[in-house]
Amino acid sequence: MAPVHVPPDTTQHQAPKAEQKHISILNQLTDGCFINGDSYVLERAMNNILENAVRYMPSGGAITVQCCKDGNKIRFTIRDTGPGFSFEELERVFEPLYRGETSRSRATGGSGLGLTISQRMMKQHGGELMVSNHPDGGAVLAGCLPLTDPN
Repeated sequence: MAPVHVPPDTTQHQAPKAEQKHISILNQLTDGCFINGDSYVLERAMNNILENAVRYMPSGGAITVQCCKDGNKIRFTIRDTGPGFSFEELERVFEPLYRGETSRSRATGGSGLGLTISQRMMKQHGGELMVSNHPDGGAVLAGCLPLTDPN
């Protein structure tokens, strides 16, 4: 495994979809967020999280991606200004094949595995992924991963 900067630049993959829905994506990243990890796996995990945010965000919303060092870990959050999660969704969001609201189906996109896979990938790298609602509204997916010296 090689040092990887986290979060990988996943915003570029979601930018076209976000632009179609008039969603802004703001990156607030600090330097030095390196871990020893598989760049493909980490990029996939972050892309799943961001893709979910874009998919379920109403038009005209905003998504903020943050990453910073915190002691011997890096912390990241992806927060949106959408409706957030219902109580049931908060309890079940990492269950395989769970899609939450009834409007979420294979026809509207997704398999219900993205966040489950992302959580497992974070655990494989010694980290964690959590979900919550922000007090001002919107969903928050936050995680941490062990920090590594990139040299």
